[in-house]
Amino acid sequence: MDNKPSVFLAAADRDFIDRIKVALHGTVNLNVFNDGEACRRALAAYGPQALILDTRLPGGYELHRAIRDDFDTGDIYQLLLCTSEEASCDDLVADNFLLRPVADGVVLGKIRLLLQTLEQRRRCGELMAYAQKVAMTAISSMGEVEARLHSVVHALEVLAGDVGASR
Repeated sequence: MDNKPSVFLAAADRDFIDRIKVALHGTVNLNVFNDGEACRRALAAYGPQALILDTRLPGGYELHRAIRDDFDTGDIYQLLLCTSEEASCDDLVADNFLLRPVADGVVLGKIRLLLQTLEQRRRCGELMAYAQKVAMTAISSMGEVEARLHSVVHALEVLAGDVGASR
């Protein structure tokens, strides 16, 4: 089974796509989209953990808002390639930004941060699943203890009745 995180890359800039492919090579399952609508359709089917989105992509803003505002997709990590003016806009709310023009070192740093974040989310999910399992086991055990205690109380009541009847 492949445990690599799923990342969508939605961009029209071929150079940017190539840089991201090199930066992510071998670390994630990468799906590349050249238009926002195709990416949006694939979101429901494949459920990526992260999206790297170029805001200049046709439909890019709409895609960003649709993901952010939808309950089922709102937790997808979004890394937006945009200008500093766009990043300061109240309408763009993302996990992180790559500001144009972006140097390779910055791209690599943001990609490392993205991968670390995805790993932390994965571990957090595992811990939550473990905590839920422990809680369910404890609840189940409490039910068994309650049933046994009820049996003991019943047995004591029967014994007390037998002792009282023999006097």
